[in-house]
Amino acid sequence: MFEQELKIFLSVVRTKFEVLDEMRSIYSKTLAPDFNALNLFYDSVNENKVSQLIAFFLDPEESHAQGDVFLQIFLRELNAIRKSRGLDGIDFTTDFSVKVEALARPARRSVTTEAPSMAARRIDILLESQDALIGIENKIYDTTDDQPKQVEDYLTYLCERSRGKKNGYCLLYLAPKNKGLPAEHSISADSRERHLKDGTLQLGNYEEHIIPMIRRFVTSCEAERVRAFLGDFESKLKQMYLKAPVMNKNELVVKYAKESPANLGLCIEIGIASEALKKRLGEDLDKQLNDVANEIKIPFGDKTGGAWKNLRFYAGYEHENFCIGLLRTEPDKEPSRLEQVEDLFPGDEFKCWPWWPLHKTLYSNINADAQFWMDIESGKVKEQFRQFAKTIWDKYGDDDL
Repeated sequence: MFEQELKIFLSVVRTKFEVLDEMRSIYSKTLAPDFNALNLFYDSVNENKVSQLIAFFLDPEESHAQGDVFLQIFLRELNAIRKSRGLDGIDFTTDFSVKVEALARPARRSVTTEAPSMAARRIDILLESQDALIGIENKIYDTTDDQPKQVEDYLTYLCERSRGKKNGYCLLYLAPKNKGLPAEHSISADSRERHLKDGTLQLGNYEEHIIPMIRRFVTSCEAERVRAFLGDFESKLKQMYLKAPVMNKNELVVKYAKESPANLGLCIEIGIASEALKKRLGEDLDKQLNDVANEIKIPFGDKTGGAWKNLRFYAGYEHENFCIGLLRTEPDKEPSRLEQVEDLFPGDEFKCWPWWPLHKTLYSNINADAQFWMDIESGKVKEQFRQFAKTIWDKYGDDDL
């Protein structure tokens, strides 16, 4: 019974995959659904990069050429946050509009990232006008903890620096919605409540404030190239915080699995079996790589070979990637490249680390990509490692690199 249900389930899923592949072949050229410019430049999204992007668009003098359009939208959003908490709005908009034009000088920028404050701390983003000062502390992950007295120190610094400014200062604590309030080791509960009450501390989140704000950036932008990049930024944030679905095979399986309890049960069973399958394939790969080592007689794993004393061949898993390269027996304090070895592989890009003078990622994100596991079964991974090792060993096996 289970076998028959499984065959039907897989048949339906296969058909859905074929339809998706066909749709992609028809529309991918015009829609490029998998393309996101941010993926080209950042291996992973971190707080500094997000802060730099936000600051770039808030700065009227930057190359987006939209003037203070984005800044004004941000300031209106900040006032909306104040009013949602029953606080009076501050005319930040007019204030900053005048200030930005008045200080459009290279010697002083109105928007700064990693701005130095007190106690050797740096505020992620700082906006300054003649009459107000706004700091932004950016936490893009709910697991990122505050440093001891971090928020308290920022508020003290902003207070001192804003003396004489009629609209004073505020610190926007920006984080995912479920992160909640700044930690008590960062600012005491009494101080936190006092600053929240008088509006010098504002709480913002990506889900309710930043993502809608970026959408308004998109609709207000007149430059097509900038608008496209903003759209990619919005998509990336939606994937991070709203779990926005993307058109892929995982979403198709999830949707089909949730159509009925029977489908769901089968999908879970398949998921459990897939883990066992990956384990088996991993064992197969270990044997394949060791077969290569025995065939060529190279130093690999616990095997020795040739004249090499300081290097061994390497193939293994690094942060859900599968990598090959050469591994040192002791780390190099000042990593040096093996340029003569790299020259054997024109067009390939290798990285150099203290432990790895030669390091290359063959497959990325292997737990979300079936190709790696299929290539183990077909022997393609084994053959890639074999060609890599044999090319090096034939040339330098008798040398002590």
